[in-house]
Amino acid sequence: MRRAVLLTVCLAFAPAAPAFAQTTVAAELPAGIAARGRDSELGFAEFDRLMLARHGEGETGRAALKHLLNARVLDALAKEAKLVLGEHDVQKRLDQIEKDIAASGEKGGLSAYLKSNGISLATFKEFLRLGIIQETLARRALGIPEGKPVSGESQELWLDQVMGARGVDYPAPPWPDGVAARCGDVSVTVDAFAAHLRLQVDRATLREDCFQALLAKRLRARLPALTDAAVERAVDTELARRRAEFAADPKNQGLSYEQAAAATGIRPESLRDDPAVRAAALAHLWVDTTWGADGLKRVYQDERAHFDGRYGEAYRVRILFLRAAVLKNQLNPRSFEEAERELGLLRAEIKSEADFKRLAATRSEDVPTRDKEGLFDWITRGDERLPGDARSAIFRDGSPLADDRRLVGPVRSSGGVLLIWVGDRRAPPPWETMASYVHRELRKRIMDEALVPADVNTFLEE
Repeated sequence: MRRAVLLTVCLAFAPAAPAFAQTTVAAELPAGIAARGRDSELGFAEFDRLMLARHGEGETGRAALKHLLNARVLDALAKEAKLVLGEHDVQKRLDQIEKDIAASGEKGGLSAYLKSNGISLATFKEFLRLGIIQETLARRALGIPEGKPVSGESQELWLDQVMGARGVDYPAPPWPDGVAARCGDVSVTVDAFAAHLRLQVDRATLREDCFQALLAKRLRARLPALTDAAVERAVDTELARRRAEFAADPKNQGLSYEQAAAATGIRPESLRDDPAVRAAALAHLWVDTTWGADGLKRVYQDERAHFDGRYGEAYRVRILFLRAAVLKNQLNPRSFEEAERELGLLRAEIKSEADFKRLAATRSEDVPTRDKEGLFDWITRGDERLPGDARSAIFRDGSPLADDRRLVGPVRSSGGVLLIWVGDRRAPPPWETMASYVHRELRKRIMDEALVPADVNTFLEE
């Protein structure tokens, strides 16, 4: 418990911007470069603008800015109180945390904890220093004798009261004077906020931010003949498309696309500059200018088996699944042969879809579909979620499915054996719908050609 309290207090604060230098930076990246993808680079200035626009006003961003302002105020309060902490004070507390961790029996100690959270020892010591300052000043202000604990809640309440008395202000972005937060004479600059926010947003999200920014750059480079005005019109079209799709979803009634974006921390006014929006707009523009309507038809005819296999004729299927393996063990209670025999007996009981639904709801070992009486999904000829043998039986020819072919199996699959009930048929879509599928796939192809995540090296790589 003591260790948990200490770590909570420490991690409530953030170092000033220079402390970010403790994060490991990939040696291949030049100074000032946040990421590189093939021959394209993303500078920190551009990356920080994107990060602040996407995360600065979300839950993580608001908490990070508050913590950073708290830290700056604590340093000011310590200076006013002539409270000076030496390295030995921090090291003493650090040694105590190490002892507490060892006594708890937790493997790896503090170093393992810090590594799992992506925090350097130098950064943690800075957190710890701020935590000691807060504890010491709160103890003095509350008249709590030395040696008696001061709860984290009491410390937070004291600091909130002090800051409230001095006046706290969080100006709205885009922060024209370069200040993101103030408390009395203490301020946090936008640059310091951005540097600290890099520590707070999880690494996978930051890598995705870098990837999308670089992807947008590379897609723009593939359309050099287009004017900036044409690109901006494409962005307008993309935003209109997203608004329409959002409004068409019944789950979003009463909420606009911009409001939904703001709820995640993205400033609505920054949406048109967001690389995900721009990349999608550029991919649309590339397909439209490169292929056009006639080109889409040529692609479809050249790759008809592929597109029909993914988006064409489909059947709504139910499944009854039994786990099985080559050799039985505790996780696999039966062999494939035993599962096939068991399902063969069940097959003899099935004369209708109602029979299948009843048995699937009671005997199937696939929980998600069992809870829906075996209902799986619409399956196309090329849908690899079902084994190839099953799809071959379902899509044997182009004639309507006969009643005696409604039941397929037993068929072996990964981890078990299936019985499949083939239900309603969905006809192939009209060309207008298929054209949208072809268009979507061509957009994905150009994006993958431009850049894939594996090509991106960021400042986060170790």
